[in-house]
Amino acid sequence: MSEFEDYIKARYPVDYDSLKEKYPNVHVCEFYGDEQDLWDLKQAEIDDSENTRAVLYRENTDIREKNTDLQAEIDDLEKQLDMMKYINDEQSKNIQNAFKTIEIEQGFKDELQKRIDAVKAIMNEYYTGSFDESAEMAGLISLALRGEHE
Repeated sequence: MSEFEDYIKARYPVDYDSLKEKYPNVHVCEFYGDEQDLWDLKQAEIDDSENTRAVLYRENTDIREKNTDLQAEIDDLEKQLDMMKYINDEQSKNIQNAFKTIEIEQGFKDELQKRIDAVKAIMNEYYTGSFDESAEMAGLISLALRGEHE
């Protein structure tokens, strides 16, 4: 028995039994053609709706999978960005330390240059002097090299 025949039997129980008894070899749709046509139309709409629902479900599933994949990519990119920020911070610290070292070395270089200039000044002052002044000159040069002579 088809779903349509079950429907007719439930809707018209007396007519159904009487028609089946009189015409046992005739299908129910022969007696209820208009209702069969309406049944077929509604069944086609139901089938169409179910097909549409199935398509939408697959599309929704595909979108969710793509969303999951994209979220994984975003998470990976955020990890890479965090790593790059860490590396950038470390490089900034290294650059700052390098500048501090350069400043210290520049200060040391300036101090050495002052000492050398002091030695040159002492040598120029004693250049015309006599050999007797060489001990005094050596003492002044020694002080100048230690940074104690101005």
